[in-house]
Amino acid sequence: MGEFDHVTALGARFELARDWGSVLVMDSGSSLTEADRGCFLIAGSHGSAMAARLTLPFTPRAAIFHDAGIGKNDCGVAGLLVYEAFGIPACTTDAATARIGDGQDAVQNGRISRLNRLAGAAGVTPGMSVMDAMDRMARSVSAATARAPVTRIATLHGQPIWLADTVSFLDAAHAAGVAIVASHGAAVTGAHLLGIGSRAALANDAGGGREDAGRLGLRRLGEAGIPAASYSHLSAEIGNAHDAWEHGLLSWVNDPARTLGLTEGQTVQQAAACLARHLETRDV
Repeated sequence: MGEFDHVTALGARFELARDWGSVLVMDSGSSLTEADRGCFLIAGSHGSAMAARLTLPFTPRAAIFHDAGIGKNDCGVAGLLVYEAFGIPACTTDAATARIGDGQDAVQNGRISRLNRLAGAAGVTPGMSVMDAMDRMARSVSAATARAPVTRIATLHGQPIWLADTVSFLDAAHAAGVAIVASHGAAVTGAHLLGIGSRAALANDAGGGREDAGRLGLRRLGEAGIPAASYSHLSAEIGNAHDAWEHGLLSWVNDPARTLGLTEGQTVQQAAACLARHLETRDV
């Protein structure tokens, strides 16, 4: 174990070399600076939402905090979901295995208690040593390609199939082909798609809700002659277009889309292929 590089007003910190790079270990995540941006972080701080709020501006690539005994409303680990929302794997050290506020003890003795889904996808499991968990997360992050705001997931019948976690990522450059957005299908989504000249679209139904607002924008696309449909919020996560592509099932279809053969219960991929075939025919 290396010596502490230095001690700040908020405790000690040091860098630890690994075969994939280095990990920044500190007693408190509050001592992060601009120079630490993009680090791999092990902190003795609790893993609350406040800790996430303080550390995320420095965009750690993976992070381990202390679970602080987890506590009321699971507050000691609430930051893990915040990190997940930003696409960052994170987990917490079990309070019974390492002292809170002591990064070196976490490295030497810590075991994992809780983790977000991205950490789990990297192979982290409860009970694993802190350093094994960080090694797995770091290798996973290093091997992964950062997800672009808009992904061209496929080309079907000569048409691009676009995935976007929010419709606001799309612009006129994505008008051709089929847009699969993880936004709700409400009026603002339909207005944006109309504004960029989208030719076909699928969106999350957001459960429909009051006055079926979750599909209102898709209805308006239909009134403009643009085929569109919603996929069920129970089949794919809102805000996650890749999940829609892999697991989405149609829950509602507007009139232009229905004339093309789209029906409730189809997969998003089946619907995209049908829409692309129609667009190919129009382009001939």
